[in-house]
Amino acid sequence: MEFQYKGLKAALERVEVTDTEIDRHLEKLRQQASMEHPDKEPYALDDAFAREVGQCENLTRMREKMGEALRAHYDERAEEELRDRLIRQAAATLDYTPTEDEVADGAQKQLETLRAQLAQRNLSVEAYCSFSGTTREQLLEDLAEDSRQLLKIQAAIDRIAALEGVTVTEKDVADACAEICRINRITASELAKVYDDALAETVRTSVITGKVLTLVREAAVVEE
Repeated sequence: MEFQYKGLKAALERVEVTDTEIDRHLEKLRQQASMEHPDKEPYALDDAFAREVGQCENLTRMREKMGEALRAHYDERAEEELRDRLIRQAAATLDYTPTEDEVADGAQKQLETLRAQLAQRNLSVEAYCSFSGTTREQLLEDLAEDSRQLLKIQAAIDRIAALEGVTVTEKDVADACAEICRINRITASELAKVYDDALAETVRTSVITGKVLTLVREAAVVEE
């Protein structure tokens, strides 16, 4: 299996983090830490701040660690974007066209997810459209196109998984569940209470997707 994608060399180049960006993130962290301790004098960007908040011996070391963290974050984002581009390329070559019913069903699920997210902010779909400068009709068209692309991507993932013999082990599932607990800050016991067949299938799909994306990335041939 081999994938070629022109123009990815730039995407692989390391992102440089500027001093200004480091300062901006440190200032944001300083403001947040000061707000969390209203009974104390606001923090200053000094060695005391570095020791108490950053667990560093001084501000210089804290700046270095912040730069390292930002570079790692950007590298991770670049890698995720690269994998997304590659799987979309694979999906574009697939001889598969989703049915209109499948597209409509996927769009409806996305709309329901969006509506739930907006409800948490006391917003409606209509308000979201107004803020975004779009119409409900355009939003539905965009969701339908997103649904069509996602269905093609999933079909490509399924095809590659079958061709490459991708499997899901008990350890894969355990690792995925541990990550769910970490991200959501819950215990394994709390997760077990809501771990039904639907969630189990979601975890399985996520594991397969991750393995396929890794295979696609490893097989990629980057060209100018």
